[in-house]
Amino acid sequence: MKKKTCLYFSLVLFVALVIFVLVSSTTFPTLGITYGFGPALFPRIVCVGILVCVLIIFIQTLLDKEMSKEKIEIRWADFKRLLVLLCAVVVYAAMLEYLGFLVMNTAFLLFTLKYYKNKWGLAIFSSVLLTASLYVVFKIVLRVPLPFGAIFGI
Repeated sequence: MKKKTCLYFSLVLFVALVIFVLVSSTTFPTLGITYGFGPALFPRIVCVGILVCVLIIFIQTLLDKEMSKEKIEIRWADFKRLLVLLCAVVVYAAMLEYLGFLVMNTAFLLFTLKYYKNKWGLAIFSSVLLTASLYVVFKIVLRVPLPFGAIFGI
């Protein structure tokens, strides 16, 4: 597959994702705020940033004459790693409400770090530290409700 074709395909996927997020953000509650700030503001800012980056990459791709000659070899091993990670994300999303944020996030990070060949000590330390940090920031500081898990009775 030509590198330029692959890049165009990726850019189309990013634009589709941005459109999906922008449309979805119109359904966010306003929380009684009428002057533009609210839960939808940050996703919209991120979408604008992504669109700017996509536009820059698109222009660079159009201007690069050498890229049309380059080819990309997609190896099965790389594709398999992507599929395994995608399956892990699906399992994470499916089990999040049942097992809760703390358990699932730690397990997901631990699996991902070990799958990409990190040492056990580093994987465990990083998983626990990142999960604890996210918990403190979102649950305690920002007061965002995180799923505790149905199996824990709450």
